[in-house]
Amino acid sequence: MLKIFYTLVGVLLVFFLLDFSSLSRRCQRISGVRILLDTTTPGRFVSRAKIARILRGDGVVLNRLLRTVDLGKVEAQIDSLPHVADAQAFVSIDGKVEVDLKQERALARVRSPKGEYYLSDAAEKMPLCRD
Repeated sequence: MLKIFYTLVGVLLVFFLLDFSSLSRRCQRISGVRILLDTTTPGRFVSRAKIARILRGDGVVLNRLLRTVDLGKVEAQIDSLPHVADAQAFVSIDGKVEVDLKQERALARVRSPKGEYYLSDAAEKMPLCRD
């Protein structure tokens, strides 16, 4: 009987802690923004300033409630940039919105009568950087 009581108290404690965590997360505000660029890729096609502009445009600003920001939309918008291979947007425990992105790697610059472009390591055309 005592075993059942301790099990029930343990389960209730876990539910309480989960609910408390959820409540504090709903009231949490953005405390900062951190942009992590892949530095192993040669060439700089994407700048922190460009990513910061996209974040501000999507409402990622200091002291805004985290629940009002759609990180999926932010991630998709950054991921759609032609020089970005992969982007991940998430919130750290301390309330910072973090964007971790990897840039496409340019293998060659191509000049043709139709224009200039880079050729990525995935054999896709990448526009010249106009940042």
